[in-house]
Amino acid sequence: GAAGIAAGAAIAIKFGKDSIDTFKRVAGEVAKLKRVTGLSTEDASRMAFAFKQTGVDAEKGTKGLQLLSKNLSGAADGGKKAAAMTKLLGFGFTDASGKVLPMAELMPKLAEKFSSMPDGAGKTALAMKLFGKSGTDLLPFLNKGAKGLDDLAKKSDKFGNTLTDKQLQALKDSKQAQRDWDAAMQGLQVTLGSKLLPILTQWATGINNALIPAIQGVSEWVAKNQASFDALGNLMRWVWNNVMLPLVKGAIWGFAAMNKPLA
Repeated sequence: GAAGIAAGAAIAIKFGKDSIDTFKRVAGEVAKLKRVTGLSTEDASRMAFAFKQTGVDAEKGTKGLQLLSKNLSGAADGGKKAAAMTKLLGFGFTDASGKVLPMAELMPKLAEKFSSMPDGAGKTALAMKLFGKSGTDLLPFLNKGAKGLDDLAKKSDKFGNTLTDKQLQALKDSKQAQRDWDAAMQGLQVTLGSKLLPILTQWATGINNALIPAIQGVSEWVAKNQASFDALGNLMRWVWNNVMLPLVKGAIWGFAAMNKPLA
């Protein structure tokens, strides 16, 4: 029973940690998509959910929409560029004042256009003109059409994947709290380091003042008594060659001679 309780607690703790990590990841993706597209938090999270449900990588989808926003803004001049973009899209993309329509209004129309196009080079070329290199990756999302995207948005709401401004703010607050903690710890380390470094410097200086002369004295003594060291070395070599080595050889020969009788 105790083991079961401990295992259950461990699973609960891991699930809680995984839940926090998942929220941070999803909220981060939604925040980035919101910045790029100008969508509300709810619509950005619904679109991120639709990316996932259609197998589109969130990073590639966001980059594609970022390039689309750039292309639309660059073409909103009311002149030839605007006319060319309108022809390419098949519908108007600016309001009466010449501003680009909200992405929440444009994407259903754009998805409806792609869903009605036959698969092939023409559809792929259009996707790449509008979304850049990410265009081909976005085709499964665009092929859903306006109704398909609306169904996915409802499913996002149903399954609790649609975030609110309050939830997104929780991620920002968490990041800021972590930055404040890091800043406080850095300040503590800087203060402590500034006090410890002079102490370590004094300690190292004291050691050096005592140790370096001692090392130099030993070196000088060894140099002055080189003859004594040479004599000691010669004595050790004589003992090895004339005493130790014969004993080792004798032991080996004796063992070899007694090997068979002992066996």
